[in-house]
Amino acid sequence: MAPGTYGFLLQTTGDFSEVLRVVRFPEGSVENVLHIRSTEVPGEPTGNLSISGHRLGGAQPGYFVARLNNNFVNGVPTGLVWARNVGATREYLTIQPWDVRNDGKVVVASGANQVTTLTYLEMLGVEPGEAVVVEG
Repeated sequence: MAPGTYGFLLQTTGDFSEVLRVVRFPEGSVENVLHIRSTEVPGEPTGNLSISGHRLGGAQPGYFVARLNNNFVNGVPTGLVWARNVGATREYLTIQPWDVRNDGKVVVASGANQVTTLTYLEMLGVEPGEAVVVEG
């Protein structure tokens, strides 16, 4: 990323006619934000917000998944609760397959689909660095 460039989140009114706020990431830290997902059950107030986007540099290609420290409804995000780099190539790098459950746990897919390399599904906990064992 070129010096002086910033990734950002833009909050607008429901009809997109007004910009309510812009929150930017530190210079050169985020290339883009591709997905935003939240934990609430449909019809309930906005829950925790998680985002994903392309990583900058690094030895292994992939994407990042992170949880914001606020949700724009209860307060303006000022940072991340946690961030996780996910190794991915091919279609997984492009589509960034992940989702967040309403209990706050995040399921991510890493690796590459439709090739001979391994593909993994992993569940991330609500707290930073929390490992979650999926039983079944």
